[in-house]
Amino acid sequence: MGVERTFPEAGLRFMNGLNDALASETPGHGAYPNYVDPSYAREEALRMYYGEKTLARLKALKEVLDPGNVFANPQSV
Repeated sequence: MGVERTFPEAGLRFMNGLNDALASETPGHGAYPNYVDPSYAREEALRMYYGEKTLARLKALKEVLDPGNVFANPQSV
């Protein structure tokens, strides 16, 4: 298959800085949802990206709209 590569340290620092800047402008959220950070565990990431109230609504929608979990990634609802 493909070659496994690690993301460069400078790139991680840049992305973490970008995430911190964006998250600071979205009160109630601890991370920017369009930057999927693999260092977060799935449930931790979901709480940080969406907050408890929005996450509960998204999970309810997911059950109705995608019961087979076709649209999934490691940190998806």
